[in-house]
Amino acid sequence: MKKLSVILVFTAIALISCFMPINDEIVFAVEDNRNPQIVISSPKRDSIYMSTVTIKGYVKDDSQESGDNKGALSSLSVEAASNPDHRGRIKIDSDGSYTVDTDFGGITRDNFIYNHANKGFTIKIDTNDWSQTMFIVITAIDRNDNETKETLRLQRSEGPFMELDEDYKYYLIDRAIDISGKLANSNSQKDSYDELKSLTLQILGNEAKLDIEGGTRNGDLIQKSPLEGFKAGSYLNYDVSKRKFAFHLLLFATQKETAILNISISAEDKSGNTTYLNKSLTRKSNLDPTIHSDLLVRDYYFSALSPTSGGPAKPFYAPATSDTSSEMRVDTLSLNGLATANTGAERISELKLEFANTLGTQVVSLPTNPDPTIRSSSFAHSVNLGSNNLNSGAGDTTITLFAKDNANRTSEKVWLVQEDSAPPVFSNFSISASTNHLYVGHSSTVTLGFTVRDVKTGVDFSKLSGTVAGINLESRHFQITRNTGVCSVAVSLTDATAISSSIEDLSISISVSDKIGNTRSIDAGSFDRVQFLQGPPTLTSIGIASNNTVSTSIAKRNDTVILSVNSTQPLDPNQFEATIAGVAASVDQSSPAKVLTARVTIPTTYSTSPIPFEITAFSNAIGTAGTAPISSTTDGSSVILYTEGPYLTIGQVNRVDKAYIQRGNSFSLSVTSNQPLSDTQPTVIITPTNSSTIAFAQDRRSFTVVVNSFTGSSDARIAISISGASNVVGISQRNRIRDEQLNAWYYPGRPTLNAQISLSKGVGNSGKDPEVGDKVALEFSVVNDRVLQAEPTVELTLSGNALSVTKDGTVSHPDYRYTYTIVSDDISGSKRKPVEYTINFTDMAGNVGNPDTGTSSFKLRPAP
Repeated sequence: MKKLSVILVFTAIALISCFMPINDEIVFAVEDNRNPQIVISSPKRDSIYMSTVTIKGYVKDDSQESGDNKGALSSLSVEAASNPDHRGRIKIDSDGSYTVDTDFGGITRDNFIYNHANKGFTIKIDTNDWSQTMFIVITAIDRNDNETKETLRLQRSEGPFMELDEDYKYYLIDRAIDISGKLANSNSQKDSYDELKSLTLQILGNEAKLDIEGGTRNGDLIQKSPLEGFKAGSYLNYDVSKRKFAFHLLLFATQKETAILNISISAEDKSGNTTYLNKSLTRKSNLDPTIHSDLLVRDYYFSALSPTSGGPAKPFYAPATSDTSSEMRVDTLSLNGLATANTGAERISELKLEFANTLGTQVVSLPTNPDPTIRSSSFAHSVNLGSNNLNSGAGDTTITLFAKDNANRTSEKVWLVQEDSAPPVFSNFSISASTNHLYVGHSSTVTLGFTVRDVKTGVDFSKLSGTVAGINLESRHFQITRNTGVCSVAVSLTDATAISSSIEDLSISISVSDKIGNTRSIDAGSFDRVQFLQGPPTLTSIGIASNNTVSTSIAKRNDTVILSVNSTQPLDPNQFEATIAGVAASVDQSSPAKVLTARVTIPTTYSTSPIPFEITAFSNAIGTAGTAPISSTTDGSSVILYTEGPYLTIGQVNRVDKAYIQRGNSFSLSVTSNQPLSDTQPTVIITPTNSSTIAFAQDRRSFTVVVNSFTGSSDARIAISISGASNVVGISQRNRIRDEQLNAWYYPGRPTLNAQISLSKGVGNSGKDPEVGDKVALEFSVVNDRVLQAEPTVELTLSGNALSVTKDGTVSHPDYRYTYTIVSDDISGSKRKPVEYTINFTDMAGNVGNPDTGTSSFKLRPAP
């Protein structure tokens, strides 16, 4: 498709060219088929790799040469051919910004840096898993899909890895040769470094060898001087902690005659593994300009962290060296000195400084002396944080001073300023205590452990400090293994002051700086949580409950009763002692906790209620005892033990002393219990048996029986039978109720009477006819002894006239007697008339009886 597009474009250009001239830039654009060029500046091919490989280089793609969309890249990737996990790719936008393609590989943005200004790249790859010759492929694709691959081959090393501080190329016959570098673990040794046995330098057959055990040692510094085969004043230094070496070689005159010095440096570890590093130094004329600078060539570092963010007070730092016994801490690097032409006819024609790092390259031109008679030019330049590309993320910066005379002879002086904007790193945290791993007190000793490392300037262990529970710690309190960074400190908490409550987290604050002054602090959050317990524990809540499924406030035998306590401090379950129902309780928890529960199964013979308990002893997690014994709850809870069934009591029918029920009417009664009842409905039978419905409503201590539309044809006293009731723990009722008569009667229909009227003669009347003073007696009784509602209404009439009747008070229900005493008017007439009666009545159920009427068999003679 791309070839077809090119053909179409060329066709269009051919047509246009008939009318107007062809633009060269257009031709370049449509002929964009040139690939970008990848230049790897370091490491060199077949270099020996160590734990981390840093690949630096740039991509060349000049639009004026290739017409390639102004040389814009679309992506840059890296991968190790034999290890797909070690790869990464960045996608580059048209404005030069870029993002990491996380789907391609695992290399992060911090380890894949791209500078759009000069198309430079820095890639870091972890090689700890490598163990053979490695091929690293870098791929660049421009925005027109032209692609280039560059392969870097690296070799493994069995011996210690050596890396020189700079790429040494030349030597001057009138100067000492200074070669320095550092050692690191070989790849095959991974992270376990075998200590150095010897370090050797050979030149022109002369050997300068440092036997580590035979050198003069002062702290971490081992020195050998003089060096056999070299001029007096030569020496070899090796810093054990930093694994850095420095050769200072003074040559004899015969050695200076060689145009090219072949130097071989070998390092042998104590396991017998040896690594060789070869360099060739070309002799330079002493006619080249001479550069003298007040700023010595030594290790320099800068930190872009501000003091408020944990950075140093002064951003530039240089450690002490064998030549300079004191370290340097300054706000500004002062590049002051003098460049001198080495022939009387010449002068310095050009001075410039070059600053190169991952942010790009910046060149600063310095003024030269305009007087043609003066061979020297002084220079002065101040390097400040934030100037000359020395910003955060710049990485290591190479400062090169170039001096050129007017005969085009040049000299250079190089300083390396490494970025160290990262504080030391803490790891491998541990904490333990003499009392309990998680809890301490004034009698405890707590031991903290951690590892602290710094990969640049190293940890300044003299700045290790902190506090634990308000107790100040200084570096002298710590046990420090400097070469590994392992630190520990044991702190007796007898004098702990930062404790304000009965329990709180143990306060920890530890800080340390690296040698440039970057500081990192950690607190208790980095360690396992440890709490400080002050004073004895107090039980803030105590409760008791059962596992009964109906209610936790009741129990039966064989139920489990649980005692729960809440304390101001975590309690030791092994020191918590309690009894429930006289039995030693078992604690549920196995580790200290503020809430403990203890339980007992109630014995089958136990009968005391409420169930008692007693806490006889308790202690916090570090063994401080609380006040005991305790035998009462704080929340009023208790557990009632039921060993027998409930006793039922029958209440009044319709809540009256005596109840009378009509046919079809309803009635109810309540049954109460001296214990909470279960949900199981008891069996209730009402007699006389009838077809009416019995409704049942129950709560925990009572239930109600409702009989709707009571039926039946005969008078009866109502009785009840109850069975099957049980309490909440399932024990059946104690009093079984069978046909127990209630104070209730059933009156199904109208009431009826048995009545008779008679003449009751007085003592003096022996004749047949009534006399004055005799009595008319009306006697009746209620059938089935029904109780009447109030008094019946009784009327006696004679010849249509009502007679005055009197109730006989000596007669009571169900019998009634009413009398009338005959007067003279009742027997003074000529005609005889019977006495008539009428009785109206209603029973207690409200049934109205039919009026009962009748006449007497005897007759009176009422007056006309």
